[in-house]
Amino acid sequence: MGFRMIKYYIPAFYHRLLPPFFEQEIPAEVFADCMNCPMTVSGREETESETSRPFSPESKCCTFIPKLPNYFAGAVLSDPDMVTGRELLRERIKGKRGIFPQGIFPDKKYRLLYEYGRKNGFGKSTLLRCPYYIQGKYNCALWKFRESICATWFCKYAGGEAGKAFWDEMRDFFKLIQEKLTEQAIRDLGLTLIPPYGEDEQLSVEDLDDLPLHPAEYQRRWQQWEGREEEFYIRCYEIVSHM
Repeated sequence: MGFRMIKYYIPAFYHRLLPPFFEQEIPAEVFADCMNCPMTVSGREETESETSRPFSPESKCCTFIPKLPNYFAGAVLSDPDMVTGRELLRERIKGKRGIFPQGIFPDKKYRLLYEYGRKNGFGKSTLLRCPYYIQGKYNCALWKFRESICATWFCKYAGGEAGKAFWDEMRDFFKLIQEKLTEQAIRDLGLTLIPPYGEDEQLSVEDLDDLPLHPAEYQRRWQQWEGREEEFYIRCYEIVSHM
């Protein structure tokens, strides 16, 4: 089976920040192979009968939209190798849906669809499929700068339940890192920390009709950076890169 350092499962961007613990070796996660997915059937019609391989080839496990932190949005926009990812992010920024100082997030409508549809639709639904899903290596336009959930989730674990528990802890650890780095960059660039989705779980007219956030609310969040969102994300990347 072999062993592998923990840090090599984490985006390289974080390696310089990690303590020695992450240089320990663990059993390699050989059963989860993103380039040769063990969970995917050959055709959608087989997903009900092939219970050991429940994912559709049109979606794999990518029926989830990540919360891409502001500094990783800036990393994708800055990296010359991330051509497809950069184009996809620019389209989302232009649409002003899920565009927050914290990063590029799923919109409120998607969050509710995912919450109520994941039980039967995870790995199958094209409606839930990530907008960064592409054909090719890893099927991900953001792979180099994938966020915490995408980086620490495996469809199968070499260590079974113990392996799952370990990676769940890693997920929570990196979610905390993301949150703190994201908030620090926002403060450094002079914006107020406002929860992305607010306190109200109700959908607005804009949410229901797939429209941009209400202009007054968008301006309240972005203030002097409104219209300069791409520049803001790149500055976040630069700030975190120099920590």
